[in-house]
Amino acid sequence: MSTKRPGLTLTELIVALIVTITLFSFAVLWLRQPRTYYDRTHTLNNLKQMALACHNAQDIYRRLPPAWGPCADAPAGSATVHYHLLPFLEQETLYKTYSPSATVPPFVALYDTKEQGGIQNFAANLRVFSKLGLDTPYNVDIAFGDPSDATTWDTGDGAAQLPKSFEDGTSNTILFATRYSNNLGRPLWPGAPNCSAYDGKPYYENGAFFGSVAARSPADNSTDGIPTFQLAPQPTSVDCGYSAFAHSYDVRSLLIALGDASVRSIAPALSPETWNRALHPKDGRALGEDWND
Repeated sequence: MSTKRPGLTLTELIVALIVTITLFSFAVLWLRQPRTYYDRTHTLNNLKQMALACHNAQDIYRRLPPAWGPCADAPAGSATVHYHLLPFLEQETLYKTYSPSATVPPFVALYDTKEQGGIQNFAANLRVFSKLGLDTPYNVDIAFGDPSDATTWDTGDGAAQLPKSFEDGTSNTILFATRYSNNLGRPLWPGAPNCSAYDGKPYYENGAFFGSVAARSPADNSTDGIPTFQLAPQPTSVDCGYSAFAHSYDVRSLLIALGDASVRSIAPALSPETWNRALHPKDGRALGEDWND
């Protein structure tokens, strides 16, 4: 008398395989969530520290540091706002020695995984930290000078004061937003990022700034339509564009710090009109209802 060996049928095997793959997928997602949450929290914390440093700088200098230029008796002389904020971020040694290739922990977002000294992942809003930006209407591009003559490029000294210059309210004005350090499709600068360096001048492609152009369209991965910000760009499509754009690290939102030192996210659907108003501290126009979406 013959007997059948116990085993799985083909159908049962396929079902078991599908269940295993599904459970594995859920496990991967579950394991990724803590890391993603930590990266986001770390980024928001550093953004907040940048904004608080501005308030502390205001207390000492009686104004905000310039996007580029001298500030008090800074050892480096003319430098970026990021450099001038170093002593208010517990980076006094680097402030005194000034090493443009150094890795500065408060300047780094963990979302940007490229190991590169000198990066600044928290770009500064030129409509706040540049007198030229402050004096330019909210919906007009900032004119740095003659594009063909570098000797005319200038952003003007810093003139903004907290809260005096923020006539529209500190909670309605963006100070900093996230930005990628490099575009991997372009040659890397020796010892420095090619897109967002903490010592990069505002009118250079590696300046850690945004807001030089007025937005014409909502956030997008492409910058052809002059969006509010570049939405989750691929490593080879990051737009370094002469201090034009901030970059979101995912498709859901852009992380920002405001003039009152609060931090929040901005939805990609935010209108260019509301975005442009939020960049200018004294344009005299209320933010759109989509600001609270």
